[in-house]
Amino acid sequence: MHNNYITYRKRFGNLSPFRTALVLRNFAVKHKNRTMRSFILLVIFYLGLVVASFAGTIKGSVIDAKDASNLSGVIVILEKQNKTTVTDGNGVFEFKDIPNGTYKITVRYISYKAQTILVNVSDNTPSVLVKLVGEGNELKGVTLKSSKITHTEMAVISEVKKNSVTVSAVGAAQISKSMDRNAADVVKRIPGVTVQDDKFIMVRGLMDRYNSTWLNDAAAPSSEIDKKAFSFDVIPSGAIDRLLVFKTPSADLPGDFAGGMVKVYTSSIPEKNGMTFGMQTSYRQNSTGTTINYNDCSSTDFLGYDNGQRAIPAGTPAFLDKSNNNALEATKRFRNNWVLNQGTLGLDQRINFSVARVWKMKKMKVGTIGSVSYTKTGTNYSMLRQDFDSLNYNFSYTDKVSNLRNSVNVMWNTGVSFRNSRIEFKNLLSQTGRASVNFRNNNYIPQDSFSREMVYNMGYESIRNYMGQLNGTHATKDGNTKYVWSLGYADMFRNMPDLMRITYRSPSSAVPFATSISTDGDESRNGGRIFSQLKEKTYSFSHQFSKKFLIKKTSIDLALGNYFEFKDRSYNLRSFAYTIKPGAQSVQLQKLGINDIFNLRNVGESTSFVLNEKTHDYDTYTATNKLIASFFNATMQFNPKLKIVAGIRNEIADQALQASVNFNKISPSINTNYILPSVNASYNFTDKQLLRVAYGKTLNRPEFREWAPIFFYDLDNRAGTYGSLYGNPIAGPNGQVLKIAQIQNYDIRYEWYPSATEMVQVGAFYKTFQDPIQNVMISNAADLAYTFTNAKTAKAYGIEIDIRKNLDVLNKIVATSWWDKLSFIANASFIKSELNFGNTLNYMGITPNYTTRLQGQSPYTFNTGLYYTNEEKVIRSSLLYNVAGPRISLIGLDRTASMIEMPFHSLDFSIDKTFKKRYILSFGVQNLLNSTMRFVYDTDFNNKYEYKNDGIDKVVREYKPGSYISLGLKVKI
Repeated sequence: MHNNYITYRKRFGNLSPFRTALVLRNFAVKHKNRTMRSFILLVIFYLGLVVASFAGTIKGSVIDAKDASNLSGVIVILEKQNKTTVTDGNGVFEFKDIPNGTYKITVRYISYKAQTILVNVSDNTPSVLVKLVGEGNELKGVTLKSSKITHTEMAVISEVKKNSVTVSAVGAAQISKSMDRNAADVVKRIPGVTVQDDKFIMVRGLMDRYNSTWLNDAAAPSSEIDKKAFSFDVIPSGAIDRLLVFKTPSADLPGDFAGGMVKVYTSSIPEKNGMTFGMQTSYRQNSTGTTINYNDCSSTDFLGYDNGQRAIPAGTPAFLDKSNNNALEATKRFRNNWVLNQGTLGLDQRINFSVARVWKMKKMKVGTIGSVSYTKTGTNYSMLRQDFDSLNYNFSYTDKVSNLRNSVNVMWNTGVSFRNSRIEFKNLLSQTGRASVNFRNNNYIPQDSFSREMVYNMGYESIRNYMGQLNGTHATKDGNTKYVWSLGYADMFRNMPDLMRITYRSPSSAVPFATSISTDGDESRNGGRIFSQLKEKTYSFSHQFSKKFLIKKTSIDLALGNYFEFKDRSYNLRSFAYTIKPGAQSVQLQKLGINDIFNLRNVGESTSFVLNEKTHDYDTYTATNKLIASFFNATMQFNPKLKIVAGIRNEIADQALQASVNFNKISPSINTNYILPSVNASYNFTDKQLLRVAYGKTLNRPEFREWAPIFFYDLDNRAGTYGSLYGNPIAGPNGQVLKIAQIQNYDIRYEWYPSATEMVQVGAFYKTFQDPIQNVMISNAADLAYTFTNAKTAKAYGIEIDIRKNLDVLNKIVATSWWDKLSFIANASFIKSELNFGNTLNYMGITPNYTTRLQGQSPYTFNTGLYYTNEEKVIRSSLLYNVAGPRISLIGLDRTASMIEMPFHSLDFSIDKTFKKRYILSFGVQNLLNSTMRFVYDTDFNNKYEYKNDGIDKVVREYKPGSYISLGLKVKI
C-alpha cells in the first residue's frame, strides 16, 4: 500500500488525494466512454481506500511551562483541516480521522503566548506535548496569572465534574444561545428545576420554601410577603457568569434546604476590555395592540417606583375614625386614584449597556464590569375563573388582566488580583414596578339566582433589591493553604401603595349596577384602600480556612469556617374603607361609575363617602433572625479513583417575632441548635467516568409570614391567607407556632464525560421529612382560604437524567460535516412523593394518616434543547422545550379537592447572526405552541385533569399568555 502511495505522489506531485479524486471525478462525469468512466470511478474508489488507510489521530496535552500543571480550556486549532477543539480537565486534546501528512497546530490560551507546532501524521498516532509560557514571564521575572475562566460550557462541565458534591449547572456561554432574559428563564434549563409564576423556583419537585438562594457568596433576601421565595426574574441573564444548583448537603453549604441550594454568580474581573449596547423589541400575541386599562401614573413609574403620588397623604391621623370631625377633611386629602384610563398597548422594549475594563500593572490586575438594563413590558389577557362551593358550581368570571411593568437593573463589579490574592466588590441593584388593573365580569346567566357583578381590583407594587458583597481569596504560592471570606449586605423594600378594590352588582339587566358600601365599610371588596410596606435587611459574614497536605499516599484537604447572619424584617399594613350613611343621596352616589364615584365632590361630606380606618392590630409585625453556623470538612483523596468528603455543621438559630393578637402583645421565638452531618463520596472508574454517593441532614425553618398572626384577603384569587398564629380551623382557636422540618437526604449519581464539552449523568435520590410545613386550604370558609401547618412525615424519591452531546458522531453515518455544528442537551426527572398528616389534625375530624402528594411537587420535568453553531458564518440558533408535570398548588384536606397547576408546554426558538464582528442581530419566539395556563380542582383525587361531560375535574382558572416574538440588535463598541 505504501508503494502505491509513492507512485501516486510521483504521478500527481503535491496534489492531495482528495483534490486528485475530485479532478478524476469531474473528468469521469464529462467523459462519454462508459468503460473509461467506470474505470475512473473505480480508481476514485481505490483512492478513497488508500486515503482511509492513511487516516490517523493526533493526541496531545498542554501544560504550563513553569509548573507543569495541566491547562484546561485551551483552544487547539488544526490549521489545514479547519478543526478546533479545547483541552479537557486534564489538559488533553484529540483530533480523529486525520489523513496522513504534516500539519500546523496552533495553541492559544488567555495570558499565555500562542504557540504553533508542526505534527506529522503517519501510520502511528503522534503524541504531542505543548508547554505554554505565560505572557508576563519575559518582564523581569514577573508573571501575570490568568483569571480562571468559569462561564464557558467546558468550564462549567469541568466545575461540575470536579465538585465534591452533586451539582448541576449552566454557564454564560449556554445562556447566550437562548432567548432567556433573566435568571428565572435560565434556571429552568437545569434538570429537576421548575419555575412557578415565572419567578420562583422548585428543585426536585419541592416548592420554593425548600430551596435556598445565594447571590455570589451571600444569602439573597426573600422578596415575598407571605413565603420564603427569591424572585429570580430580577437578575438579568446578561449579568450571570454561571448558575449552580447544589443537590446534596455539604458542611460548607447552608443547612436550610431540601430541594436544592442555588448559587448565582455574576461576572467577575473581565479578561479584556469591551463595551456593548443592545436593544430589543417584542410583540406578545393577544396583548400587543389591544386596548389596555390603566390608572394615572406617577412621574417615576417609568423607573420602577412610585414618587409618593399614591402614598397616604401627609397629615392623615394615626387612626382615622369616621366619627371624628377630622375624618371629613382627611378623606378629601386622599387622591382620586380610581380613575380608569384606556389606551393601546405598545411593543415591549428592552435596552442594555455594559462596559468591561481591565488594567494590568506590575504585580496586579484590576478590572471592573458594569451594566445597566431597562425594561418596559405589558400584558393584557382574558382569564376564565370559576368558584365552586364544595364540588358544586358557584360562580364563573372573566377577568381582563392588564399589567404594565418597568424595571431598572444595575450591576457593578470590581476587583483586583495580586500575587496569590483576589479581592472583589460586587453589587446588584434591581428596581421593578408593576401597575395592574383587573376588571372582572361574572358570566351571568338569567336563570341563575346570582346577581350580575363587576369587580375592579387596581394597584401598584414596587420592589427594590440591593445585594452587595465584599469578597476575598488569599492563598500561598503553592496553593495548598487558602483563606476565603465574604462580607454581605442585602436590602429589600417592597411597597404596595393604594391597592383599590370595589364591587358593583345588579340583580338583572333592567337594574343599573351599584356598589354595596355600608355605614361600616368593607376594605376587602367594597371601596377599600390598602397600603402596605415590607422591609428586610440582611447582614452576613462568612469565612473559610483550608489546608492541603499529604499523609503517605492520601491527599487531605481540611476546611473549617463560620457563617454569621442577622436578618431584620418589618411589615406594616394600613387599610381604609369608604362608608356612607343610608339615604337618597347614598343610593344615587353608589350608582356612579368607577371614574366618578370617589371624585372629590363626592367625598368628605357628612352625606357622602367618608373613609374609615379598618387596620387591625395584627396587621403589623417585626421580626429578627440570628444564625451562627460553624463547620468542619475533610476531603480525602485516597488514590486517583476514590475521594471522600466528610463534614459536620452546627447551626444555632434564634427566630423572634413581635406582633399583636386581640390587642395582646406577643413575642414568640424559635430557638434551635442542630448538628448536621454530611458525607459525599466519589469513585472514578476512569478519568471520564465516576460514581457519587451522598448523605446529609438538612432543615427547613418556618418563614416569619407563615407563623405571624396576619390575615390578608386577595381579591384576585378570592382567597384569604392566615398565619399559623392567627386562630383558624387548621391551627386552632389560639393558633400554633410552626415546628422546624428535619430532612434526611440520600443521593447516588453516575457521571460520564465523553469529552470536555459532553456529559451524561444518571442519578437517584431519596428524602424523608419530619414535620414538613405545608400550605393547606380551609374547607369550611365562605371564600377560599388557606394557612400553614406541619404535617407529620413525608418522603420524596426519584431519578434524574442529564445529557449534553455534540452530534459530530453522525458525520460518519450520513457522510457530511454539518453535524459538527449541532449539539444536544436533554434532562429529565421523575419524582414521587407522599405526605402524611398523621394525627395532627384530628380535632378537625380529618381522617387519621390522611396522605397526599407534597405541595408543589411535579411528578416529572423535562427539558431539551437543540443548538446550532456555525463559526464560519457566525450564526447561532436554538430550539428549546420545557415542561413540568401537574403539581399541587394548594392542598385540600380529607375529601376536599386540591388545586392542581397543570403542565405548561413551552417551545422556544432563537437565532442570531453576527455581522462585521460587531453587530449581532437576533430573532426569537417564546411559547411557540401558545400553550394554556390552567389550574383545576382534582375532584376525583387521581392527580390528573380529566374533562368529562359530568365535569369531574373543575377548571379554577385558565388563560393563554400568548406567543412572544422578539427582535434584537447588539453592538460591540
